[in-house]
Order: sequence, then structure tokens, then C-alpha cells
Amino acid sequence: MNNQVMRAELNDALGRHAAWKLRLREAAINGETDLPVDMIKRDDCCKFGKWLRSLPAEARNSDAAKEVHELHANFHIIVGGVAAQIAGGQTDGALAALDGQDYKDSTDRLAHAVTRWRMSLS
Repeated sequence: MNNQVMRAELNDALGRHAAWKLRLREAAINGETDLPVDMIKRDDCCKFGKWLRSLPAEARNSDAAKEVHELHANFHIIVGGVAAQIAGGQTDGALAALDGQDYKDSTDRLAHAVTRWRMSLS
């Protein structure tokens, strides 16, 4: 896989994962309780997670990829927890979690790691 394609995938992942906060906030406000929580918690169900697993071994086993994979998995655990609160009707708790430090730290660490990896491919 060439570096240009990898940079494009990493750029796309940044946008898609940043959009989770808005989607979950809207779901909480709208009282959506039918969220696929089990899928949201998994890091291998989103496009980026599938792409990470499809990388050739050399790229998948790089330090940058391993860091992003770990942070991506943690991000989905955090997001899945928020989705579970929404699905359980715990709107106030879900909204507080979206504005909380754990959510912010998870998204920031993932975004920074993806950005570092993308820049290393230039």
C-alpha cells in the first residue's frame, strides 16, 4: 500500500472519528435508545478499524500503527460506554461523558497519534 493512500485513509479517519461526538450528542438529545452498542464498542466494525486490520504486516506492525490501533480500541470503548448510556436512557450521564475528560483525552490522543503517523508518511 502506498503512502499517499495511507495518508488519505488517515485523514478520513480523523474526520469520521471526530464526528462521533456530534452523532452521539444528537442521539442523546433525540432519545435514540436503539443504538448498536455492541458494534460501537468494537474497534473492528468501523471503516478505519477494518482498514487497520487489512494493512500488510509490515505497516500493521509498525510502532505508529500499533499505537493508533491501541488508541483506536480505547476510543471505541469510551464511545461505546456513552452509547450504552444513551441506549439505557441515561441522557444526562451521556451528555456529561461527551463533555468529560476521558472522552476528550481519548479523542485527543487518537487524533495526535493518527496525525503523527500521517506526517511520518510524507
